[in-house]
Amino acid sequence: MEPGEYDRLIKYYRSCLDEELLDFIRNKQEEFLPESLDLIRTELSSRGYKLEDMKPEVKPESEIKEHSPEGDLVEAGICDNYSVARQAVDILDQEGIASYISGMNSRRGAIMGVGFPEGEIIKIMVVEEDLPKAKEILSEFLPMFSEP
Repeated sequence: MEPGEYDRLIKYYRSCLDEELLDFIRNKQEEFLPESLDLIRTELSSRGYKLEDMKPEVKPESEIKEHSPEGDLVEAGICDNYSVARQAVDILDQEGIASYISGMNSRRGAIMGVGFPEGEIIKIMVVEEDLPKAKEILSEFLPMFSEP
């Protein structure tokens, strides 16, 4: 890092709110160079924060999201049979709920004939706001779906 860049970053981090710096360290580390993270930690330390305050936040697996054009996706159910998962996606689509199979656009999978190896855990993903309705539908019509 060039000396001018180093000084500019120090000045910038000093102007940031505590919440911004903590967010950088806890949730966005992959967006920063190691040198920048060191500067952020140094600034937070100078403001009285301890290392344990700066630990990255680990989200439970059930909160891990995928993204789609419709919005953030969350897991609505899992099964181990691709054909059953395809039927579930079709049922959800008929109910007006955009759904996908394990990060794969269901329409692309149908067109290309893509499947999963037998016994593989398959996740049905839906837009977060549709999660309650999707879980209700999956449990009502497809009791073999387990809670994620």
